[in-house]
Amino acid sequence: MDASQIKVFLDGATSYFFETTGSKAEVGSPYLIDDARSVAGEFTGAIGITGRHRGTVYFTADRALLMLLMKEVGEQNMTRENMLDQVGDVANTISGNARNHFGNDFMISVPTLIYGQDALHLPKGIKSYALPVVWKNFRANVIVVIENLD
Repeated sequence: MDASQIKVFLDGATSYFFETTGSKAEVGSPYLIDDARSVAGEFTGAIGITGRHRGTVYFTADRALLMLLMKEVGEQNMTRENMLDQVGDVANTISGNARNHFGNDFMISVPTLIYGQDALHLPKGIKSYALPVVWKNFRANVIVVIENLD
């Protein structure tokens, strides 16, 4: 992926927080990672990508960010299942926005929900980028692991 393609995911993350809560999120500089545990939060939503691209988009965050986000969207039931649903929603929205940019050949799956930092494993042979996101002083990451098949 090149810088302009990665920017699509950064823009998707900032757009999600602003449109959902009215508050801006700040994004840091993307960087390559080899091990997801270095950037994984307690909760992760993963969206599989197929078509002219192949890979996965992850949104990963800790409980504190998710509790505040859920409160802002009116969710009062702070169960583990609802937090997993929330990270899945964020990952799905970011990936859906990317699909609008990349076109119909950028096909996205339903979210896979992952609990625990040690449960997140990145595929070998594809560059993995961490995109830091800070919202209301809480940090999350979008992890983009996508290769072009053209």
